[in-house]
Amino acid sequence: MVAEQNIFSTGLFWAVFISFALAETIKFVTKSIKEGKISIHNIFGLGGMPSSHSASVTSVVTYIFLLQGFSTLFAVAFVFAVITINDAMGVRLVTGIQNRILKRIVPEKNRSKRTSRKLDSLVGHTPVEVFVGLAIGMLVSLVVYYFFFIF
Repeated sequence: MVAEQNIFSTGLFWAVFISFALAETIKFVTKSIKEGKISIHNIFGLGGMPSSHSASVTSVVTYIFLLQGFSTLFAVAFVFAVITINDAMGVRLVTGIQNRILKRIVPEKNRSKRTSRKLDSLVGHTPVEVFVGLAIGMLVSLVVYYFFFIF
């Protein structure tokens, strides 16, 4: 039987939480600066720089690797990370392209506010956004691991 551990005392939790929060904060700040306004949509919007999907799953894989090396758990986490990153970059990018096409087909004057919000072009990630998310996930995991096991 596995001994119960407080979730907040595990490095893995903090690595994932910090990676996600950092990526979302960077995304919020950069979108707000780019648009010149602070919007709730910038907090919960999809797509953008960096990919919080990539940052989160990469932090899981990296932290598990640091703890266990090439283990079964690492392999399973790696497969799920590849699926998640592929979805963030591939499927979501195609959806973004389709949304841009729909915006051209449906004239703006015929769209309601509700429809316009749904036709958001930034639902996917570019390779650069995914790469930056990967870097954030790896770096945060290394720092958290160092903090939990060296200090």
